Amino acid sequence: MENINDQCNKEENQLSKCNNSSDGNCCTVREASNVILLVSNSSKTGKYIQTLWYLKHINSTVAIETSNKDENEIEIVKISARDGDEVHNDEELLVTSNTLISYVARSYRFVFVIDISPSTFIVDGAASCVPHSKIINRLRQCLEGLLMDGNFLPANKFSPKIFITICFYSPFIAFDEDRVIVQGCLLTKKNINCILQYVQERFALFSNRLCWTVQPHLRKWNHERKKLRQRAGDLLPENFFRQQSHATDGFRDSMHGLLAAQMISRASRTDEGFINSEWSLMFMLRVGLIGLQLLPDIAQPNIVLITDAVCNVTDIHALQKLMVQLRNYSIACSFIQIQGDCNTNAVFGHFSSPGFLTFLARGTSGVYIPDKYQAAVDNGLDPVQSQSLLCKNLQLLDTSDNYIKDLIHQINPEFVEPYTCGVIRRMHYSMEYESYLEYFIRLRLYEGFILRDLRILKKGDDQSSILVELSLPWKPQVTIGYKICALSEDYTKRAKLKITVICEAQCGIIRDLLSDRCSINTTKQTFSDAYRHTIFRLLETDRMLIHVHSFNSLPDLFRLPPELLKEKSLFRYVIKENKAVLTISTRELETICSQNVAAANFVDFWRIISEFEERLWQSWSQVYTFRVILTHDHPLPPRLFLFEEPNVKVTSQLSLAVFYDMLAQMTTFSLVHGQTYVNDNDNHIPKSFYIVKLNLETQLVVIKLAFLDGLTVSFREQVVREFRRNFSSLSIERSCFFTKMLEFADVGDDCATVAETMQLPALTIIDRPLEMILARYKKIPLILNRIIRLEKTDETNRDLILHNSLAKYFCCRRYIWYLKKAFPLSSSVSCIYADFILHTILQRRLNEGFHIVYGDNGIINLVKHVDDMEQQLHCGSALLQYIIFPPTAIRPMRIMKEHLEKMPPLSKIVRIRGVETKKSVPSGNSTLKSDLDLQLMTEMWLEPLAVIDPQYVTWSGIIQQQVNISNNFLSNFL
Repeated sequence: MENINDQCNKEENQLSKCNNSSDGNCCTVREASNVILLVSNSSKTGKYIQTLWYLKHINSTVAIETSNKDENEIEIVKISARDGDEVHNDEELLVTSNTLISYVARSYRFVFVIDISPSTFIVDGAASCVPHSKIINRLRQCLEGLLMDGNFLPANKFSPKIFITICFYSPFIAFDEDRVIVQGCLLTKKNINCILQYVQERFALFSNRLCWTVQPHLRKWNHERKKLRQRAGDLLPENFFRQQSHATDGFRDSMHGLLAAQMISRASRTDEGFINSEWSLMFMLRVGLIGLQLLPDIAQPNIVLITDAVCNVTDIHALQKLMVQLRNYSIACSFIQIQGDCNTNAVFGHFSSPGFLTFLARGTSGVYIPDKYQAAVDNGLDPVQSQSLLCKNLQLLDTSDNYIKDLIHQINPEFVEPYTCGVIRRMHYSMEYESYLEYFIRLRLYEGFILRDLRILKKGDDQSSILVELSLPWKPQVTIGYKICALSEDYTKRAKLKITVICEAQCGIIRDLLSDRCSINTTKQTFSDAYRHTIFRLLETDRMLIHVHSFNSLPDLFRLPPELLKEKSLFRYVIKENKAVLTISTRELETICSQNVAAANFVDFWRIISEFEERLWQSWSQVYTFRVILTHDHPLPPRLFLFEEPNVKVTSQLSLAVFYDMLAQMTTFSLVHGQTYVNDNDNHIPKSFYIVKLNLETQLVVIKLAFLDGLTVSFREQVVREFRRNFSSLSIERSCFFTKMLEFADVGDDCATVAETMQLPALTIIDRPLEMILARYKKIPLILNRIIRLEKTDETNRDLILHNSLAKYFCCRRYIWYLKKAFPLSSSVSCIYADFILHTILQRRLNEGFHIVYGDNGIINLVKHVDDMEQQLHCGSALLQYIIFPPTAIRPMRIMKEHLEKMPPLSKIVRIRGVETKKSVPSGNSTLKSDLDLQLMTEMWLEPLAVIDPQYVTWSGIIQQQVNISNNFLSNFL
């Protein structure tokens, strides 16, 4: 490795000398130390397009004035010279392998997550304050820094749009308070003071209510602590040896009491929904991920956490999943710390993790800002430099961090040398492929690798090669290196590639990761297994990429054999041993494959692609996503909301048939009917293709267009426009029957039935990630006095975590109506009447513009776009979700007390319109008994609005307007 680097340096120096000595003048061309690029659309470009720009312009000269926008919409806005002198607009500078490439975007989306954990209320003795008091000042510094003109670029060249969302985080999940304060607000100099004032007011209100809510928990914790101290007194030496000879049973009882108290304390935190500090960071980032999905997708995504850094992720598998999710969406994760790190005294578990946060920021192109007071004039604080948050570097800078080294030196100077000097590089494996360099670069950049070095090697007058070195921060103090050596100077041509994977870490860590022996230490073995899994994924994705791009190497792989019909799919899924297995669709096709070699090759090639995991498709393709809602069939089925009819569901057969016909016409052939379709660029020998992937969930259809590398940006945009145009023009026919009164008719013929055929849209396009933010219920919740679900159910833990995360982000309300009897001695309200009332509510919601999107076990989800009538929503319309639950059985309080005491332990007291009732949840296959009363329940979920006026934030605004109709309507029935 060192010989290769030395050779690269020699060749680079020789090339620079040749360029500088042209025309006999050594000072004609200066070397550029930094080039800042401006990209228009962050979602279409990213680091891949910028790396291609670097490959195209390395060892060539560039200037600011002559740099017009290329086809990828990249523009040069600033160039710095190596010698530090001023650069004129028309001056050309040389781009070399030592030039730092940075980039900025025209628009950004920031989600600020403010950590209000109990650790932020602990007094910081070093700073003589509580970290909680620094939060608003740090937020003010950051927002003012983002709007500072001329910070690192002139305002006439760089004035981006900045959309912000501000959220509060508290580990108390059951705390009933809105966490999202501002969403999707366009930050400007005019509204920044209003936003900060509004956030400060909500912050004070949130903190006060949180302290008032946790007081009962603190009293309970103090009570358990006193009991623990009393029982632990028996373990003191003077008491222990005095009682051991005659009180062994007491000692055992004391130990049992000590463990029991600990178990009670732990169980109480879990029952109340308290998130431990080991998982706090995961929940904070999950809030940021949800918020970014609701902001403009063309803007550069950023998550900024204002925290005291008392959080960590100790599970290596959870850490890898977190890093993959952040890298897949190209999210820059930054941290602003509000508490000092260095503390040489005993901390008893209260310690920060600056090293881990630095690793996350470095691995996602973010920034870590430690806690520092910056005194300025007028007793203010200096704004945070916006360059660290807005300007991202293409290359990975020096791995060593000066702040962490200084921090280690303060704690123990002897640890500094092993931290910085004990890192070695060990080759893990080497492979050779025949492919395109640009495809491998895109694959690795999507997986989170960062460019470390790029060089052009000259081996002669006509021979040259490209050396690209990438790095992946895998875990703190562990980096995976990936070197690609292409034996061709043209990165767009197919060439021989030599791949080398390197592990970079300290000697002891490398020994544990690369060892084939099983370790006794479970932690080390877990790290080793996770590292092997990462390496295996690299090899797997490499093989996938080679296979996909070999489709035009033989005509048998891209030409549909004449024996195969375009209308029929190649494969289908069958259930074997509770697993979906991909098989050939028909026996006729199996016979054709056994007799025709060309057909067999075609089917075998596309079978491998069909078996790819969907989450890996985006690593080798550019994915564009549509979300559509199919129009439901008419009329709606009767008895839709009853448990007695579990098979009655809302269908969309007409819309689905028309939708499938349209896809069959727009694609070349089908891999799996209703799931996967393929189309190419209509050339005689196609250079590339794209796949249409469907995910159907009741009325919700998610359509993903996976464009393979090689298709131009204009072609992709043309395909997307064509699909959107066809979706909008798709329609179905619906027959409607009307009763018409006749004039001057006989007594028996005074009315007639008239039928009319109407053209309705077959589907509705939703511009929101509905598959991620849809509130799904598989059955009625066990506890109705809160939307947060902490009970133990048959659902997976992932579904409950996602539900709670959405419930804490959205503005949610639940409405419950008690169906009273007409007279005290009359019979209970029939479930048929309750079903009729719910049907009427559903029809009214459909008339208001809602669309049925999901249904399961009698639970119906409806969605609608809501526009802000008073103030402009900068991020577009908000999504309103309305959920209708089937009627549930309850027992009124007039029943004898002894009967109430026999209720099962799952029952919870709920106050419904001033009447205390007991909820009795029937099982999935049980019926509603006639001796029980009924209640109706609906929910409304709305994403927060981009307004800061309290009269529009509260539920008296748009939300209340939407529910007033149903409330008044239901009141007439009840």
